[in-house]
Amino acid sequence: MTSAIPIVDLEEFNLTKAPEDVSDDVKRQLAAQIIDAFSTVGFVGLTNYGIPQDKDPNYFKNQHKKGDISGPRYLYYPAITSQTEIKPNQIRCGEHSDYGSITLLFQDDVGGLQVEYLLNLRTRKGEFVPATPKAGTMYVNIAEALQRWTADKLISTVHRVVIPEAPSDREKVRMSVVYFAQPDRDCLIQCLDGSDKYEPITSLELLSMRLRATYLE
Repeated sequence: MTSAIPIVDLEEFNLTKAPEDVSDDVKRQLAAQIIDAFSTVGFVGLTNYGIPQDKDPNYFKNQHKKGDISGPRYLYYPAITSQTEIKPNQIRCGEHSDYGSITLLFQDDVGGLQVEYLLNLRTRKGEFVPATPKAGTMYVNIAEALQRWTADKLISTVHRVVIPEAPSDREKVRMSVVYFAQPDRDCLIQCLDGSDKYEPITSLELLSMRLRATYLE
């Protein structure tokens, strides 16, 4: 008999709080529930994570029907040889977050990807930690449209790519395949909790705004 998928309620944890404002007992209880779910069933359902429970279950599916501005990208980082000039503090891709709903990342075994672990959700201060490659897995990043939909209950993942420390990894070509799931261009993105934390904006307007900020400003 198949076990039911466990449900983890994030209301007590309250993602709008800074980690230091959540009691150790709540953190331990949440961690124990998630560990138990993944070690026994392999899946977990989440509630109270920023999207109203009465929202049409097909709501997000309907915002991605056309796929008119979603798509893959193939990323190539050349090998670094002893003749390669490396500037102080040089990195391969500067820190940034993605623009759409989620990003799916498939990477090879060459390290370098780092994600920002937020130490304080209020100030958005954190530290970068390695996103170590694991065979047969993919990374899922929350992007800005989903952050806006959930009024910051889910935070867009800031990440970067640095030069690997191990000489053996530096000498390898690094390649990855990324799929950017972007809401359809005419989709209106607004806070689903009814708040006005972000002004409504279409997916295409959000994408254009972020591209201008990244490449022109």
